[in-house]
Amino acid sequence: MKRQNLLIGISGLVCSGKTTFANLLAKKIGAEIISFRNFFIKKLKKQKKMITRANLDKYSNEYLQTRGINELIKNVLSQRKNNNTLILDGVRMTETVKYIEKLKEWQYIGIYVDTNYKTRLARLKQRQENDLLSEELHQYDKKLLSRGLNEIKKISKWKIDNNGDMQSIVTQTKQLISQIQ
Repeated sequence: MKRQNLLIGISGLVCSGKTTFANLLAKKIGAEIISFRNFFIKKLKKQKKMITRANLDKYSNEYLQTRGINELIKNVLSQRKNNNTLILDGVRMTETVKYIEKLKEWQYIGIYVDTNYKTRLARLKQRQENDLLSEELHQYDKKLLSRGLNEIKKISKWKIDNNGDMQSIVTQTKQLISQIQ
């Protein structure tokens, strides 16, 4: 079966600019964005739980332990509206990439948004996410890296350097699009 659909996975650490980049790319190529985070936010809202990073982590870990990564990916992908170009925001585990690469109907392209710690911490403070402070950001990074984010960075077809200004991201996005099409 020929792959007719393009699935672009966006990876990176907390506050690296994944969602900003995903939104920019989606607008330029007419793609639909789906995300693991939004999937879990909807689940927490149904349970009338507060949306915090701690609750999202707790619920996502419980979901993965009880249902597994394959069911999670199927459920997240089922959110799509019929677009044959999807951007999956928040790919952070190697198991996710391995599973998606096996899906015959999707051509997978991985993009890693790379941003230094100092820039990410400044963004975190701008967002006023007080539930994740400097030391906790280090710990959170370690957790994500232990789940295989370093491996995802290595195998991603493209890397976006998000340490500059917005014009730099726009330029990199245009270059990436010219190579995808």
